[in-house]
Amino acid sequence: MTTRRNYTREEWNYLESLPFLVGGFVSAVDSGFLGRLVEAFSLVPTVFKTAKRFPRNQLIQAVVQGQQAHGDSKGKAEKRFSEEADAKNVRDLCLHACRKVAEILDQKSYPAEATEFKRWVVAIGEEIANASGEGVRFRDFRSLGRRTITRRVSVKEEEALHAVREALGLPEL
Repeated sequence: MTTRRNYTREEWNYLESLPFLVGGFVSAVDSGFLGRLVEAFSLVPTVFKTAKRFPRNQLIQAVVQGQQAHGDSKGKAEKRFSEEADAKNVRDLCLHACRKVAEILDQKSYPAEATEFKRWVVAIGEEIANASGEGVRFRDFRSLGRRTITRRVSVKEEEALHAVREALGLPEL
């Protein structure tokens, strides 16, 4: 397994900030003010919560431990957003970072470790998309004709998650 020592400072900054970039991107694509607020408050706990799904991945755990110790990865992501992009370019910036991290992981990490890291980042995006519950409500007329189904993830959030998966080189599930 790889550790922080296997990466340059710039590479490590990408690894640390990507979960927050993806969470911010997914949050920004379709939520209203209240939804964005809910999703923003859920971002940091979501990063830690989803990391628990990968307890044996030392890379994920090192990123999370670094965040817990320094608490500055979200700030790095916000700085990267504010310095390099306006609202129109958030998508491009996030997807560029996804491609960069995929390249870094493919070069320096073991394949299973890299795949888990990428899945972790996507899981963060999925959790953020589900946080506000602003998806579409519709009636399902196929089953009993009266059941209301609520999709917690909007179409735009689904598209954003698809773009993140694609940029990371992960197949659709």
